[in-house]
Amino acid sequence: MRRQALWLGLSLLLAVPTWASPASVAIQKAYNKEADAAHWKFMAGMWSARDLDFQAYGLHGERLDHRSEVAQMTELLEEAESVKETVTIVSCRPQDANHAVCRVHDVMTFEGAKGESLVLDSLADDAWGVTPRGWKLQVSHLVSEKLTRPPH
Repeated sequence: MRRQALWLGLSLLLAVPTWASPASVAIQKAYNKEADAAHWKFMAGMWSARDLDFQAYGLHGERLDHRSEVAQMTELLEEAESVKETVTIVSCRPQDANHAVCRVHDVMTFEGAKGESLVLDSLADDAWGVTPRGWKLQVSHLVSEKLTRPPH
């Protein structure tokens, strides 16, 4: 009986995702708000979770310029008839009570008027911190990125 209780407890512990902490729940909500904003093509909302001093780094560690990201996204949003974004936290490690690093999988699908689509699939390590305005994304390191045009 005692052994069964131990195994049950261990299996329940392993079944609970390691990222299911209060921080990761708040962070997932922020990602969901950004995804909703992408659906409405609301650019300011798409980056509302970013801290004022947000920094992004590319695949090779180079610092990315926010202006070029805005220009590229503006072009994609203007050409798309609709946009769907799904952001999934793969893992989230608290650093302390006010900081966490999350690996996220982000898939944005831009649908054209004639049924064509463009899919931006990326994986990033995002560093979050608590600010007076809540949890904010402070640094993002791109791990992988793929842009594809699925056949329609």
